[in-house]
Amino acid sequence: MTLFQKILRPALLCLDALIAAMMGAVVYFDAVLPDQFSLVEGQSLELSTSLPVEVVRTGSLASTPNTSQQAQSRYPVSLKLLGCVEIKSAVVNVVENDTVYLGGQVFGVKMLTDGVMVVGLSEIKSEGRQVSPAEEAGLQVGDIIQTMDGIRVTGNADVAKVIQQADGSPVQVKFTRDGKTMTTELKAVLAEDGSYKGGMWVRDSSAGIGTMTYYDPQNESFGGLGHAIYDVDSGKLMPLQSGEIVRAKVIGVVRGESGYPGELRGEFILSEELGTLSYNCEEGLFGHLEDASMFTTPISIAMAQEVQTGPAVMYTTIDGQTVEAFDIEIEKVMYQGETPTKNMQIRVVDPDLKEKTGGIVQGQSGSPIVQNGKLIGAVTHVLVNDPTRGYAIFAENMRRMSNQVENAA
Repeated sequence: MTLFQKILRPALLCLDALIAAMMGAVVYFDAVLPDQFSLVEGQSLELSTSLPVEVVRTGSLASTPNTSQQAQSRYPVSLKLLGCVEIKSAVVNVVENDTVYLGGQVFGVKMLTDGVMVVGLSEIKSEGRQVSPAEEAGLQVGDIIQTMDGIRVTGNADVAKVIQQADGSPVQVKFTRDGKTMTTELKAVLAEDGSYKGGMWVRDSSAGIGTMTYYDPQNESFGGLGHAIYDVDSGKLMPLQSGEIVRAKVIGVVRGESGYPGELRGEFILSEELGTLSYNCEEGLFGHLEDASMFTTPISIAMAQEVQTGPAVMYTTIDGQTVEAFDIEIEKVMYQGETPTKNMQIRVVDPDLKEKTGGIVQGQSGSPIVQNGKLIGAVTHVLVNDPTRGYAIFAENMRRMSNQVENAA
């Protein structure tokens, strides 16, 4: 090996390592950066990333349908690592400045499902043997029964009535599973108490407390909770038929500990109805408010790329009906989260909140998070093994649902 080769070889190895690292960074940023961004007119797109990612506009402005809170126009861009290596193409949506009213208030939720949810299967003792008619019919926990013998069922009493009227004859059951409509025959059996039973437990309603994230005065809509309401037994999303929200107050707190999530103990004020529910979906609860007197602080919605690691403030209610501000830290920002509700990893740093609640507790879901004077998101989950840490959803993601609330009005 010549002297030149001895000098060149390490240089080539370093170059190979650099190219490999660059390609690895491209693959990483392609996975974590979204394909679409939103900007208020006049803003420039700047990304907070571990390595410099330059945004290069590659096309002209194009108009889109003029729908409230949606993009008014858009243009294509190229995302380039260090300004030279292309990562991916993306689209920038130009939207109007979005101002809402800041939440943080606790509220009570009462909802009825669209049909009844199967939350358990059981065996019935009939003629000296144990049988499970629902299981034999192929029904499963989480199925949503909508009609039985063509009759719409909206509660436990409806199901029992149809089964009794069938008098042992097969009942045609129409239900949904994972979004697909299916049918089956349920043949109830005569139980020892003289009544016919189908061998299943169903649920038709849910109630609990959560936290308001924001109120939109333009269409009198609200967003809260930051995640869907799921059935505690089946783990399935509760399909909403109708529901209402009422004022509530916090009457106690069970502190969170490692391995045990805490909770807010709330009390409904049934005489003070606030509004109606329209959607129970992955991004939270959404609906219309009839009484918005509790909202007094206007605030702008931040776009996802404006969220940065570092200090932020969480607004929440942990005593009575008083909204308080507590310091938190944004530890990680995830543009492409594993779920729509895990866009940020957060940590409670406020000593008062840690002393009173242990950190994040059940009932605080929906608590708005503010950074640099803008609403950036809402609390959604707590880490069971560390109640000071949890996850949050981008406010931008929640706001997309307000369009559907307005269109449904």
